[in-house]
Amino acid sequence: MSSWSPANGPPRYGDGVSSDAVLVLIGDVAALLAAGAALVALVYARETVGEAKAARQDADRAARDAAADRHRAAEDAAADRREAEYARTIRRVERVGEIVEDLFWSAGVGALTGGHGPNRWMADRNRLGVALVGLSERLPKCAAILNAATERLALDGATEGRQEVLLELDRLSVELTALRAG
Repeated sequence: MSSWSPANGPPRYGDGVSSDAVLVLIGDVAALLAAGAALVALVYARETVGEAKAARQDADRAARDAAADRHRAAEDAAADRREAEYARTIRRVERVGEIVEDLFWSAGVGALTGGHGPNRWMADRNRLGVALVGLSERLPKCAAILNAATERLALDGATEGRQEVLLELDRLSVELTALRAG
């Protein structure tokens, strides 16, 4: 191998290839390798973008499903609250019915026997007033019993109140059944 000189030019290797040509060849090979590496990186980047897109779609679908689940859970909870409210109202109307029944018998016995005094039927009437809080509009005949001044008026009111309680319980039962079905 010879050194470079103006007369001889760049040094030449055994087969007569100049060092410039070797450097150009190495540069071309390096450029080809870099292009290949860039192509491989592009393919992996494309796959990564596809995976990210699929992950985003999965996350969007999961978010929609979660929102739908929360909506269904809220609807179920609201239906449960309405059903529980109906059940509480039914229990309260049943309690009013029990008191009206007690009042019917205590006022009825007093009216038939000539009266035992107001102690028993008035106590039942007063218990009825407490039980009717919030139910007076649903049970106006039972609420009217609160104004009874005599055993006879209490008995007449209790007779009507018994029927009113039965009708209200039937109505509430139908509404509760419709609520559970729908």
